[in-house]
Amino acid sequence: MWVAFQLVQAGYKVWTDLTGLLGGEDFWKQAEDVLRSTTTKCLFVLSRVSNSKEGPLQELHVAKAIARSKSLNDFVIPLRVDNLPHASFNVELGRLNAVDFELGWSHGLSRLLEKLQRDSVPRSESASSSYVSQWWKQHIDSVRSVELEEEEHTSNILPIRSAPHTIYRHSFDGYDRGIDHKLALLSFPAYRHRKTIVTFADRDVVESELESRICVRWKHVSAAAGFFKLWH
Repeated sequence: MWVAFQLVQAGYKVWTDLTGLLGGEDFWKQAEDVLRSTTTKCLFVLSRVSNSKEGPLQELHVAKAIARSKSLNDFVIPLRVDNLPHASFNVELGRLNAVDFELGWSHGLSRLLEKLQRDSVPRSESASSSYVSQWWKQHIDSVRSVELEEEEHTSNILPIRSAPHTIYRHSFDGYDRGIDHKLALLSFPAYRHRKTIVTFADRDVVESELESRICVRWKHVSAAAGFFKLWH
């Protein structure tokens, strides 16, 4: 049904056993009538179920017979929608190239649209997204198709309940090859950019965790930020 709706929105008239005719008046009653009268392409949804189900295989047999009698190339296009091995394809489909949907439905649809365009399959002005919307409202019970229930929402958006009032930018002279390792061991977040360390921690906290290896001279700049020099 999803593929049918996507094709209608792309401008094609589509008939399926699930929807009837999409993109025009619903006057076709039997699948065989559709195949013999106005079908340009027969899209066979190929799965582990349809590959051996009597109904779909009967329609496939009719489609293959029509293709032979009218000398139609690529009249039947299999749409492989699950992991059915190619070696297990029904004998009716053995020599046909299937459009693979197993890698993703959008990928399969894109390949199918390319095939239809390459084979110059005509489009219909009456087929449109508005017709799909109208059909859905008429045939699908909105109460049953939409279920209201609670579900868990996983997100990486976290609330900030509180934030420090001061961000400190500590600068140091020279280069300490072990500074990155020392910062990774701190109990608070700290980021080094060139010769500066940006953190929420003040001088006393930074000095206590970096121990006595570094001499510190503090210079207060403002209520919002502070600096201190680090010498080795």
